[in-house]
Amino acid sequence: MKKRIITLALVAILAFSALPMAAAADFTDVPPEHKHAAAINYCADMGFVLGYSPTTFDPDGKITREQMAAVWGRTFSIRTPKFDDATKPAGDMDNAIIFMYAMGYMNGVAESWFSRTAYMTREQAAAIVERTYLPGIDGADSYLTYTDGADIASWAQNAVSVCLNYGIFDGVFAGDAFQPQRDITRGEVCHLIYNLMKVEYDITIAPMTGGTVTASASKAEAGATITLTVTPDTGMQLVAGSLKYNGTAVTGATFTMPAEDVTITADFEAIPVTLASIAVTTPPDKISYVVGEALDLTGMVVTATYSDGATDVVTS
Repeated sequence: MKKRIITLALVAILAFSALPMAAAADFTDVPPEHKHAAAINYCADMGFVLGYSPTTFDPDGKITREQMAAVWGRTFSIRTPKFDDATKPAGDMDNAIIFMYAMGYMNGVAESWFSRTAYMTREQAAAIVERTYLPGIDGADSYLTYTDGADIASWAQNAVSVCLNYGIFDGVFAGDAFQPQRDITRGEVCHLIYNLMKVEYDITIAPMTGGTVTASASKAEAGATITLTVTPDTGMQLVAGSLKYNGTAVTGATFTMPAEDVTITADFEAIPVTLASIAVTTPPDKISYVVGEALDLTGMVVTATYSDGATDVVTS
């Protein structure tokens, strides 16, 4: 059974690259239907990853080992001293590499060689995930569920197993084979981070009168379907078009959770009362006439019935 990792409240304060960061929504090569779109948007918004330009991200491009060190380093809350007389580390790739190595999260390909421009492989990425966020966990032999499990390096087998058991690979890699030596893409790295964070956003119901609204969840990940239940008080009804999340009208009773906290609002109004029927409930005392006699309605009672079930005697 896959276990859910506690959400990591991490602050991205390491700036290992001086490249300008583009807003996630500006990446023209990351359409909403891209399999890693939500993860890329989240990582870009958090400052974990940078675009190659203000409009391009290259989600299917490869990522080098030094770039991986920089991206992964930004996911940590490094509490640097806030002293005026203490110089903070300069922002460059070297700091990222030194930090990741010093923490034991990334090793060199040899004792004296990091191979910074070589591409990061899938099994290397799995090892980094295990060392940073899931250390000391026995993943058993889950890696053997892959058809090419025997091709996974011995030093990465437990890491792959742990990632499988904790759902870190969900939506990241497709197929029955892991392809351990295949270069991991920028989008896949973002998805690994996204799955590790298990980002959930709050769903708040705003105060309202005349009725209540409940949501199917109080927290949800971006992309989740949220169902709303509207219950007007007696004699009240929902004002058409007033059911909204963060100002966006809800069509029907569901909406797709965005990558942000949402507040549900709604307005209620009294159901308009209309005349449903009218009837003579008591006939007049005089019901027989001869030609020339005046109409006498004495004793007659006419009753009106309204849409809310109320009745009233008509007097005029």
